[in-house]
Amino acid sequence: MKTIIPTFLLLMLFAGAKAQDGVLLAATYLDANQVYYPQGTQKMLERTNSVKLIGTDCKQVFSENNAYGYRVNNRTWRFYEEKSYEIIAQEGIYIYRLAIDSQTSCDLYFFSKTSDGSLLPLNRKNLKKVYYDNPALLEMLSLLPWRFHLEDPIPPFNKLRIAELYLYTIAN
Repeated sequence: MKTIIPTFLLLMLFAGAKAQDGVLLAATYLDANQVYYPQGTQKMLERTNSVKLIGTDCKQVFSENNAYGYRVNNRTWRFYEEKSYEIIAQEGIYIYRLAIDSQTSCDLYFFSKTSDGSLLPLNRKNLKKVYYDNPALLEMLSLLPWRFHLEDPIPPFNKLRIAELYLYTIAN
């Protein structure tokens, strides 16, 4: 009996996590935390710029032409200009990571003001252009040392620095 209860709990957790995987058909799905995952889907295959849902009787391919993005294992991606960008922050400012795999691996960071806005490289110049109407954020950006990396996480919560700075400026 003791082993049946933990096994049952694990199955419930697995089923709950699986329910969050799926396709975001529009930016409103991201904002509402909803995904499209048709009944009968058995597998979800990720590609560079698309995702494929395979079911018992059909296959569906989603890309930027017919979807906003997708979610797998509590990680969310957005399709944009034929690439998949991982959404790593979405509280007030949307921050995206693009993993580049070549001879040396690196991550590039982008941001947008809204969930469906254009992606811009994450740098001070672009932040000042987009958030010209937030004087507190502009002041903080001008005070930061030039070597300060905007995308680094802040311990202990591991929120991105720029996301934390933005939330601080709108709270005060």
